[in-house]
Amino acid sequence: MYVDVYKSFLPDKFSLKEGTMFRLPLRMGTNANTSKISQQGLTDHDMKELCSALSEDPEGLILFLKNICKITVHEISEDSRGLKTIFEVEKNLPQKSREEKDAFVKHLQNALKSEKLATQKTFYETTISTSDKRQSKWIVAEQFGSFKDSFELKLSDKLPQASLAARVNTKGSSVMDFKGEAFCSLPLPGKTGLPVHVNGNFEVDSARRSLWKEDGKSKKSNWNEILKQNVIAPLYADLLHYIRCSIAAKKVSVASTDSCFRTEYLCFWPTVSKDVCPDWHEMIHEVYRSLKGKGLDVIPVMKSSTRKIADRKIEEYSFDWCNVSETDSLEAPYLANFTNYKLMPILEDLGMKLVPYSTNMQKIWKSFTDAGVEVKEVSPSTVRTFLRAKPLNDPTQTDEDLPLPISATLIKDEKRCSELLSFCLKDFSSQKVTQDNSNLLNGLPLLLTKGKILTVFNSQSPKWISVYENLFFHYEDKFADYQTNKDHIELLQSSRIIQKMTLPCSEKYLKPLIQLLLENCYVDPHSGLHVPNEKMLKWLKSLWRFIMSEIKAPTSRDDESNLILSEVRKLFSDCYILPVVCPRLKNKHLLQTMKHISSVVFASHKDISGILFKLGFMTSDHVFFSEMGQQVYSCLHHELLNVDDQSSVLDQVYNINHPEFSHLSNDDMKEFQMFLQSGLSKSKDNQEYVRKLKSLPIFETTHGERVRIDGPKKVYVLNNSYSVRFPDLFNLPNSNSIFLKYNPENYKLSETLNIQILDDLQYFMKFILPAVHQLTETQILHSLKLLLSLHYSSEDKKTIISSLKTVKLIRSSQGRLEPASYYFDESVELYKTMLPQDKFVPEIFWTELCEGDLLVEQEAKELVREFGMKHVVSNDEIINFAYQLESEAKGKGRIEDLKLKSSLLFSEALNKACDAKDNKERLLESIADIKFIFPVLIRKELSNYHQPFAAEGTTVKIRGSLIDKKPEHQDLIWTSMPIIDLPVYTTQKLMQMIKNAGAHEEPPPNCVTSNIRNICQSSCETDQLIKTRAEVFRSSYAYLQAKRFEGNQLAGLPVVLVEKDTKLMRPDDVCLSLSYDLDFRPYLYKITPEDAMYAPFFQKIGVKNKATAEQYCNVLAAVYTDSCDKQKLHSNQLRTVKQAVEQLFKSISAQGNETLLENVETLYLPAVDGKLYPSSTLYYNDTVFETKRLEEALENKFLLLEKLSECHLGNDKYKHHQLLQLLPQKFQPKMLSEFTEERVVKSKMQLCELGTGCEFSGWFDKHLSSGAFKYGLICLIRENSQGKITQEDASNKCEQIFGSIQIICCKTLETALWLDKQPLPKTDEETDVFVERGQQGCTFYLKHNDGMALKVINEVIMTLTKEINALLGNRIALVHLPVLGQLLMCDDLQDVRKTLAKNQIRDSAETESSSFSPAAPGTEVPGEWHDCLDMNVLNNFEEGEYVGYSIDDKYIYAVIVEELPGHNGRYSWRYKIEVGEDEPIEVSCVDLFQFKREKKVKTERRKCMESEPQKKMLKPEENTCMELEPLTGAGPHSSKPSTNSLPASVEEAKREIDKCLAEIWRLPEEERHKAIKRLYLRWHPDKNCQSLANEAFKYLQNQIDELSKPKAGDSTFSSRNTNFYQQWNQEARYHRNSRERFSRGYRGFHSYNFWTHNENVPRPDREEARRWCRQARCDLNAAHKDTGGGSTEWCLFKVHQAVEKSLIAACYKRNGQHPNSSSISATAAQVSCYSPQLRDLPEIVKNLQTLGVDPKRTQYPNCHPYPHIPNGQFRSENEMLALNKASELLNKIEAYVN
Repeated sequence: MYVDVYKSFLPDKFSLKEGTMFRLPLRMGTNANTSKISQQGLTDHDMKELCSALSEDPEGLILFLKNICKITVHEISEDSRGLKTIFEVEKNLPQKSREEKDAFVKHLQNALKSEKLATQKTFYETTISTSDKRQSKWIVAEQFGSFKDSFELKLSDKLPQASLAARVNTKGSSVMDFKGEAFCSLPLPGKTGLPVHVNGNFEVDSARRSLWKEDGKSKKSNWNEILKQNVIAPLYADLLHYIRCSIAAKKVSVASTDSCFRTEYLCFWPTVSKDVCPDWHEMIHEVYRSLKGKGLDVIPVMKSSTRKIADRKIEEYSFDWCNVSETDSLEAPYLANFTNYKLMPILEDLGMKLVPYSTNMQKIWKSFTDAGVEVKEVSPSTVRTFLRAKPLNDPTQTDEDLPLPISATLIKDEKRCSELLSFCLKDFSSQKVTQDNSNLLNGLPLLLTKGKILTVFNSQSPKWISVYENLFFHYEDKFADYQTNKDHIELLQSSRIIQKMTLPCSEKYLKPLIQLLLENCYVDPHSGLHVPNEKMLKWLKSLWRFIMSEIKAPTSRDDESNLILSEVRKLFSDCYILPVVCPRLKNKHLLQTMKHISSVVFASHKDISGILFKLGFMTSDHVFFSEMGQQVYSCLHHELLNVDDQSSVLDQVYNINHPEFSHLSNDDMKEFQMFLQSGLSKSKDNQEYVRKLKSLPIFETTHGERVRIDGPKKVYVLNNSYSVRFPDLFNLPNSNSIFLKYNPENYKLSETLNIQILDDLQYFMKFILPAVHQLTETQILHSLKLLLSLHYSSEDKKTIISSLKTVKLIRSSQGRLEPASYYFDESVELYKTMLPQDKFVPEIFWTELCEGDLLVEQEAKELVREFGMKHVVSNDEIINFAYQLESEAKGKGRIEDLKLKSSLLFSEALNKACDAKDNKERLLESIADIKFIFPVLIRKELSNYHQPFAAEGTTVKIRGSLIDKKPEHQDLIWTSMPIIDLPVYTTQKLMQMIKNAGAHEEPPPNCVTSNIRNICQSSCETDQLIKTRAEVFRSSYAYLQAKRFEGNQLAGLPVVLVEKDTKLMRPDDVCLSLSYDLDFRPYLYKITPEDAMYAPFFQKIGVKNKATAEQYCNVLAAVYTDSCDKQKLHSNQLRTVKQAVEQLFKSISAQGNETLLENVETLYLPAVDGKLYPSSTLYYNDTVFETKRLEEALENKFLLLEKLSECHLGNDKYKHHQLLQLLPQKFQPKMLSEFTEERVVKSKMQLCELGTGCEFSGWFDKHLSSGAFKYGLICLIRENSQGKITQEDASNKCEQIFGSIQIICCKTLETALWLDKQPLPKTDEETDVFVERGQQGCTFYLKHNDGMALKVINEVIMTLTKEINALLGNRIALVHLPVLGQLLMCDDLQDVRKTLAKNQIRDSAETESSSFSPAAPGTEVPGEWHDCLDMNVLNNFEEGEYVGYSIDDKYIYAVIVEELPGHNGRYSWRYKIEVGEDEPIEVSCVDLFQFKREKKVKTERRKCMESEPQKKMLKPEENTCMELEPLTGAGPHSSKPSTNSLPASVEEAKREIDKCLAEIWRLPEEERHKAIKRLYLRWHPDKNCQSLANEAFKYLQNQIDELSKPKAGDSTFSSRNTNFYQQWNQEARYHRNSRERFSRGYRGFHSYNFWTHNENVPRPDREEARRWCRQARCDLNAAHKDTGGGSTEWCLFKVHQAVEKSLIAACYKRNGQHPNSSSISATAAQVSCYSPQLRDLPEIVKNLQTLGVDPKRTQYPNCHPYPHIPNGQFRSENEMLALNKASELLNKIEAYVN
């Protein structure tokens, strides 16, 4: 048609056969005017513009065209009429892409023809080239139909079609410059702004200029929207996923992470912007929603790694991919923040999925949000949420949760923690934190303590924070790390996460630390203050810096929250924290309490400071405080003693002890007096100042003494020369005056205080002369001395002597003044005790007269002697007087008088002994044993506590007494020795004399210990006595600690103070260190901190440093004694017991149990009833059974040991068991595991009905006995021994294990607990698997499971693994136990080897060919298996069956090739067999032997046997004979099973023998001989284990002999039968011996079963194959019934079941085994090799699968796109097609099987 027209278009150039011609109505000139189609004329210019427009977007012309692959624009030359190409564009597809597109087009064509909705999509790549050498590469996605369930699409009669094209590579232009367009096959005008081209069967306007638009909604506009939302948007999502999958794996540097995907991936993501047409915005949102809905992994996630080049480490990033459908904060991806790149490695280490930041990715993330898809970014809030949910423990170090050391967490160190914290708190400010939202930070695991422990924020228990955190060294867990949290203190404080440590708050922490530090500081004995060590000084520096940071200067006007130093002084008033220097102690550095700070001298160089220092005042440690800065001095200056302030100095000096002034020299006194007097004018309170000044003993009298002048006496300044010499004259009793020495200080004082000054004449005239008649004799005597002191003339002297010679100057004891001649010499003290008192001159007379001046005394005594005074005394007189005094002391004389006499006598004796002129050194020794001395009176409080050694009023001797030098010595010995006072000045010589006489200068240690022994048992009922006892004992501790003494003298005595000194305890009941000491009261005590200084003493008397195990045992024993008659322990005893048990076990864990064996007779431990019992009578539950199950059953039967977890020993039961094992054997509780066991409840057990055909137990039996598993186990054993176990040893061990495991499948299975071989009631419990261990093996009881549930299989595998390892002696390491379980799951040797390689275990076993492949035909059958050869001739043989072939008196392996026809009787059957030669050979059935099989027990028989389950538990060695399992219907001639099982009775055996012999005897002689031999061996007792065999065998012999008797015309057998019997008997014995050797070789661990040891030998099982075929036929019939019922999926599913069972039947026919493969395609491929008639099975199965035959897609909705279900997804016409194909397959297999 129109050929003439076409001829004008160069038909020789363009053939119609190669394309399609389009005629365009383009006319020029007049032709246009006359045209009825278009009258618009076209010019050459118009054509050029058209070509130019086409060339602008050549890709768009051809991109979405389905059939056109090339467009060429030619220009026809007017001259030559030739073609000139002016423009060309061509589309090329790779072969794979072309195939995919062609398949898609084919599906599209089918869909357009079909009435059903269909959906298909494809992706392919294409390259477009243009004539200008521009080339671009595109990825195209096409789809028809919709995978989304759209109601509108179902109503529409149109098939939605859409495609997308992404330009992925362009030569000559940038991908980023691309602007997408909309297409309706060809491009529509305008740009969409999308990064891809969009094509679809859109509804366009009439001008085809744009998509259909009109006001309101219409079907056309709705169609476009449906197309965009339901097709294009999901397809776009799939396109992005396809592009992502095409991206090659790469590693980039940190700097390149933001640009690595920009041009090849991210640029294709659509985003809503002003450049994108609004019509496409909603479609873009749907793309992002589809990405989430589909769960597509399109989001790149960074994964860092480090690469080392030379010495540099380069950090690189690779990428994983994830989706945005995951909402869990731990799994969702997070967009990284470009401002926090340092944080990214930390977050990555924490497991956060980080998306690399870039501008493109930021836009994509925003698009997700705009589309309503929740995505996450790295922000403080998201990181906080992530951290709260993420377990931060480092799994390589610990499984525990926080709190943990920072190094044991994923954060790793404090620097990273600080960075994380800073980021997480970035969006917080303290101003924003209110009462309501203050818990926003709770639970955030970023709180790092000072001890580097990471924990969570908790406003309920805030941590302290301080820059001086090092001060609180024992409280690290209570302080937040300052360096980590310092930038966030204000915020964290406002959130109540931390609180700033202030000085008042620090008091409770610092005071114990101060006390702790002071314990290690030496105590100065002179001052009683601590001497700081270096550690203390360093700590104090930090403390004072802390104090200074908290206080303000006295002149400061800061806020009132700051303290001043005086307030600090009150806080720490009793704390020794003020470093001072004591100049008087050679500038020793000491620590003073804060309350004495005002007594510390501020650093000064003035003289007054030196005086204060002599008085004992201290100065601040200038070196210490100089490091603190000027502020310290500014604060201290106002609190320390200002030596320039007389009032302050006076206030401090006023309080010191007056004896301290003795350290001042006279000049110091003068200067100090002048200094203080100078303050009188400055004092604000002058009266008080004067009062305090007068009270000081600094004013010098005329006698040179320093006295206070604040008394009632009147004060004068006496300017007299003799006031010092004769003070009694210048201080007359009635004068009531004080006479101060005349010196500049007192002169100044007299002026200031208006004190009168007197001279000698004034004084004599005013005071002495008027009162001379009133003077005493002493004053008269002194007056005489005063006169004698004056220089008088000789005349005056005579006058004075003559005047006084007759004067009675000396008063006698009767009160009379007597002349000197009346007296004995007053210098002889002894006369006073020997003679009446009136015979002696009073001693005071001589003392006052002579004043110690020997010259004057000599002159005076000489004068008195001239008057007649007696003056010489003898030693005998002294000794006699001592005896006299001892006698008087026994009488009733006045004690006071006797004491006075004793003192005088003792003094005189001492003085006489000390007289060097008179060598009387032995005088004291002469009187040493005379009791004439009254001891020192013991203090009342000591006497009240215990009576002293010597009662009051008794005298003691010198020998054995203590010299009273120190008052505190009384505390040490008052009950063990007397104390005497030396009434004279003691010289070293005198002290040595008194010691020679037997007295003691220091208390002897033995007397001190005797004193302790005397008083330790005395009761103390009052507080005062308790206090006295405490002082006495501590004095004794200190004294004995410093001396050598025998510690055993105090052994066993209560000498240690406890309970606030109210009790004394024996050393065995006390220790120096005791944890939880309060919990052990009153049974065991710790030395109090107050007595810790006496540790050496306590150690010497037997106190242990730490409590010992023996002491804890004693505590338990004491509690037992106190509570044994009570119903239960009270709460304190219970706490004591728990602590004692805890410490006991800790002690024996650390130090062993030797002391317990030696010193402890009985150990008492708590029981569950809360009381104590001897430990050996208790029981401990160390079993593995459920606690509730066992202990409830044991209630009231046994007394169980209390759980050790209740005794603070943790919850680790393994640890508890180990602790109990540490106890000596005699103390250990009885272990329940020793007589508790779990057993099967056999009365309730029902055996599995399926018997040996049970697939569930058979699966385990098969895998356990497989050679492949044995192979792997050998490798595993050798790996764990590093090759030390040989192949042979490992193999033998495996054989032992295989035979020692028996598997019994049960329908029901229950176990119960047995105690002492008796069942425990109420402990029955159902279980899935149970192991019963025997002496040499174990039995597995399995509860039958039809579904082969993975959980049950895993449980059995795990139990098998454990038991196999136990049988191996636990040779398999724990790390390799999972490998053992994997080996049990392996189906063949290849799987085993893969498993070994995957777990890095050497393949070290030697392969036994027989284990993995059948023995080659023609090889000899080993002698051990000869007894397995079945001697019954009437057996059926299957094609492919392995048999034994008898030839030349030996047996070889053979394979049945086929059964030969034409036989006449069973004994004449013949077969072709393969024996390893080139061609099969033909043999008789009498030469072929089946291998015996274990007989399957039918269901009916098993039911009868269930009452005797023990019969099924025979040991392998007891079951050495086997019955034959017949191969039923072996030949094509027979459909009935052979009757070849052994008879059940003797009569039946005889009938069988007769029948066999009748048939045998008709055979040719050679065949007859062979058949008789087989029948003979069949019934031979050595080969037949039946009880009736003996009788049947005898009957057989008789019948043979009877038949062998010669008869006319018959051949004879009798002549040779005797020899044959011997040979056959020998062969039977050989078979039996071989069988027994086999059993011994395997030690009875394996049954004698050929098939168990040759598992890969084919065992065709036609009976089982037919069984599967029958069920397959039933399934196929059921599928027929489902046709046409609207349930196509069920029909196809049943077809699949029929096909699967048919293929399994073929496998049973071939090798008697279930196929390993689970897919019908794989099984079909395997079966196709069995026979030529089965070769097309794979193709049939493939066709069936194409028709929808699938076990899952026909059943499960999740195998179909949402919202479809299997129903409705399969064509009904496929039903018959599938049934026909399945029927064809089943027919082929049935033919093969039958």
